[in-house]
Amino acid sequence: MLYLLLILFIIMLIVSYLKLGKDIMQPAVIFCSAYILSIVCVMLNIGKWNIVFHLNTFLVLALGGLEFVLICFTVHKLYTKKKAKEEEEPTKKEETLQAKNNTNIKKYMVVLVCLYNVIVLGLLIYNVLSIAHQFGEYSNFTQALTLFKNNTSYEINAEIPHYMNLLGKPVIIFAYIFLYVFLKNVIKEEGKIHQKIIKNWYYLIPVLTYIFYEFTASNRLTILSLVLGGFTIAVILWNQKNNWSKTVRLRSIGRMVICAICGLILFYFSASVIGRVNSRGPIDYITLYCGGSIECLNRFMQDPPEKSNIVGKESFYYLIKNLDSYGMIELEEKYPIHLEFRNSYGNMIGNVYTAYRRWIYDFGILGMVILQAIMAIFYQLFYEIIKKRSKQGKQIHFLTILYAYMIYPVFLHPIDGYFYLLTIRMAFLTTLVMYLVAYTVLFQLTIKKEENGIKMQIGNKEISIDYSRKRRKEKINEKE
Repeated sequence: MLYLLLILFIIMLIVSYLKLGKDIMQPAVIFCSAYILSIVCVMLNIGKWNIVFHLNTFLVLALGGLEFVLICFTVHKLYTKKKAKEEEEPTKKEETLQAKNNTNIKKYMVVLVCLYNVIVLGLLIYNVLSIAHQFGEYSNFTQALTLFKNNTSYEINAEIPHYMNLLGKPVIIFAYIFLYVFLKNVIKEEGKIHQKIIKNWYYLIPVLTYIFYEFTASNRLTILSLVLGGFTIAVILWNQKNNWSKTVRLRSIGRMVICAICGLILFYFSASVIGRVNSRGPIDYITLYCGGSIECLNRFMQDPPEKSNIVGKESFYYLIKNLDSYGMIELEEKYPIHLEFRNSYGNMIGNVYTAYRRWIYDFGILGMVILQAIMAIFYQLFYEIIKKRSKQGKQIHFLTILYAYMIYPVFLHPIDGYFYLLTIRMAFLTTLVMYLVAYTVLFQLTIKKEENGIKMQIGNKEISIDYSRKRRKEKINEKE
């Protein structure tokens, strides 16, 4: 069954690549590639995990894969037909707008962002150590992170203060925006690549502080998401530079695979740094992380846990948490986002089950089909809009940054159902608003000091603050 599943996904990958313009960033191509990696990792552990792959698991994975790919094809075809009726050549007005739209960030803004990130990082370290101290003794920061993670994630014995969640949002946003600017300048500017990296190095400071911030919070998924987002940005910018007329060469794809392997090795070694207990070798650990989800799904299909009376308990975890915190519903007890662990003869396989587990547990097979369809439509349509606007010469900076922030659920579909966990929550709305504000301030806000006041410009709108009038009014009030 596993071999048949692997062949099916390889065929879907080849067809998706050829039918969707040999574009490696098409959601269907990413989806199939991720599942191929996951299936190969499962196959390497057939004997060790005593895998008996069942027909119902095969049908769920095959149905989900075929559905995702077919919906992507359909959306692409419909959108391409619509696009063919419209003029794709950029107008002079659009070209002028793009030329004037400078995405470099002023250096004083970079300094302010870096100072903000360092302050928030310091506050996070203080809170992590405070929580760790409540639940045990530690002699180093790694041990403190273990205590912190165990009592705030796997068990809900304590929580980071709400104000830290709010302060942390701009740190995330700045990381994606500054990474975009860095990659844009390196890819699109003329000159040798090492010279361009040296010239734009300071844009990476907010990115690095964000990585330290997430390590301090014992989060690796968010760092992995940033890496995947950076890869997405780089390929989109490269395509934009070449007017979407070139395809990525096999040699370049090979280099990407090598980089991915190196990234997985770093991911393995990072486990001990952030307080995760790990006694496995690199290959065992990586294949467990990438492939254990499919075997966990296989076991879930044969032995599901008792059904909960909470609608959407697993699929919409953060939404339910929001509703509970606002008093709109009342939970008998708080439960963690993590699912139950699965073992095989003393070998721990994991507690992630692909995206399908949460959807099937909450809504059954029909619910899985509906949720998969919504996700496929969303990502394919989003990508088509970016490509169309780019080909028309329109500005796509904000759309690209937002897409890069949101793309990781497609890459990690074989691991967990991150799409609805990411979007169906109050935090996503606040993050979206903050993205708009940060983007406007960093790219479109200019402040000029004039003789009698300050002049602010946001895009084409100007706001003048005249201090001389203010002072006259103050003097008149004093006389009266």
